Amino acid sequence: MRKKIIFGLKPCDTIGIKSLDLVFGEGERKDPYYLQRRSGSILISIGCHLIFPDCFCMAVGGNPFNFDYSDLGLIDMDDYFAVLKKSENTKVEEFLKEYKEFFEEKNFDEETENRIKEIISRSGEKCNLNWEKINADETSITMDKSFKDEKTWRKITQKCISCAACTYVCPTCVCFSIGDELKDLSGERYKCWDFCTNYYYTLEASGHNPRSEIYQRYRNKINCKYNYFYKRNKNLYCVGCGRCVDVCPVGMDIREIVGTFLKDK
Repeated sequence: MRKKIIFGLKPCDTIGIKSLDLVFGEGERKDPYYLQRRSGSILISIGCHLIFPDCFCMAVGGNPFNFDYSDLGLIDMDDYFAVLKKSENTKVEEFLKEYKEFFEEKNFDEETENRIKEIISRSGEKCNLNWEKINADETSITMDKSFKDEKTWRKITQKCISCAACTYVCPTCVCFSIGDELKDLSGERYKCWDFCTNYYYTLEASGHNPRSEIYQRYRNKINCKYNYFYKRNKNLYCVGCGRCVDVCPVGMDIREIVGTFLKDK
């Protein structure tokens, strides 16, 4: 399969892809179509030298310059990109060889190294201000305890309009549905992206919907990120990118919602 180069990812995006790997690429039931595309992909990420108020990756175990899941990790030096991480695998070596005109092998001088350290340090300090680091084990336990707290869940989600904007931009939402299409005497079955905040996602053929209300669907979404998936593989499925906070038309903030339960634990 032809290589797919994904350039300009943020470190939180690559952690999101790692989360997708855990869902579709591990266990007894692997997704062959996902794995086929994934194996041919090269992830090139750029560290975050600009930290926005919605960024909170460090609170959930990330870092603005976490290149653990990148094939190439870059830092923006204004007039060029410096490579801070290069994976030692065949597809990366082939990529560098094929596009060698875009790369120059050069050692960093002391001034450049100090500048890089300063950028990384400053980014970490700014990101730390956006939300204090949470304990994943304690958060998971707290989410379990708060599940039946209907009054609080209703209160904190009363302005949610269930538009799913937060889901559209989330790098770790993995829900999907299966559809069938008929054409003449043949047809096909396909997998279609879906989202748990959608009313119809849990609507049964009988007409019953176990998550008919907004607070129930949003509660499920939060538990997916901070509880259910963590129990399965010890990974939070919120990467702290802050996109859901940024796009929400009614100003819901996932940090405030999770924090509501953490402060009362």
